[in-house]
Amino acid sequence: MLNQDELQAHFRNLSNDELIRQCLPGRLTEIAQSIAEAELVSRGLPRPEIAESVAEGELYAEYHGDLTNVARFLEPTEAHLLKSYLESCSIPAFVADANLVQVNPFFGGAIGGTSLRVPAEFVPEALDLLAKFHKGEVRAANEQSGEIGTTESVTKDFRLKTYRVYACPGRTVPIVVKVGFSWAAFIFGPLWFLVNYMWLNFMIVAGLFIGGNLYFRHHRPETEMESLLFLGMYLFYLVIWILIGKFANTLLAGELEDRGYRLLATVRARNSTYARDEAAKSSANEPGRA
Repeated sequence: MLNQDELQAHFRNLSNDELIRQCLPGRLTEIAQSIAEAELVSRGLPRPEIAESVAEGELYAEYHGDLTNVARFLEPTEAHLLKSYLESCSIPAFVADANLVQVNPFFGGAIGGTSLRVPAEFVPEALDLLAKFHKGEVRAANEQSGEIGTTESVTKDFRLKTYRVYACPGRTVPIVVKVGFSWAAFIFGPLWFLVNYMWLNFMIVAGLFIGGNLYFRHHRPETEMESLLFLGMYLFYLVIWILIGKFANTLLAGELEDRGYRLLATVRARNSTYARDEAAKSSANEPGRA
């Protein structure tokens, strides 16, 4: 426990703003409070009003119903980010199980990850705000006011991807194709083309896959020149798979259009589910479209 001299030295080293913040009622013991207020007087600073300390907790001062889960995340950081977002919209929010998920991620997955909770009274509003956040509809304050130096949507980051959404007569659920690199095609190769019914591409990629595996399994370099050639062939084989991943989604989009699928919309969203919902809304709002 700090003695009086140590407390005086501590408060003397604080900036004006930090000293005022620590002098808010309810933060210090009686002795520390008296020393801090004496330091305030010596600097000619005003004593903070009690109302300032109440303002920090006014969101949580009243009972608004039992806490209800509105979202779950495997990454606790994301839960804390959205907690701050909801609080900025005057909705009290709480993060649960974050420490458990960080300490034991395997057990955290079993319980569904970190949960974001709000009082029951705020659930509808919170769900609506979270949906807008994930769709990229949330704007920074200076963008809404038209100030110079406006920013893009606060959710326009590396998590937002571009998707093409296609519809076909006879199918209830639209097909979503991501624009850009396909990790699924890069990793699974011929199986990806097979499940998408791209038969010609499947046979070509399967031939490359089988031929490449047979070559690298049965050829062992014995000289330095053969080792360099082997390394060059391996790098060439890797480049082929990178190109497959790069152009796979483009090939799939062309294949769908050849089959008669109609492009509903090109949207930016966090994942294919949000992209499908966004495309359905934009299609419903356009005249002449069902």
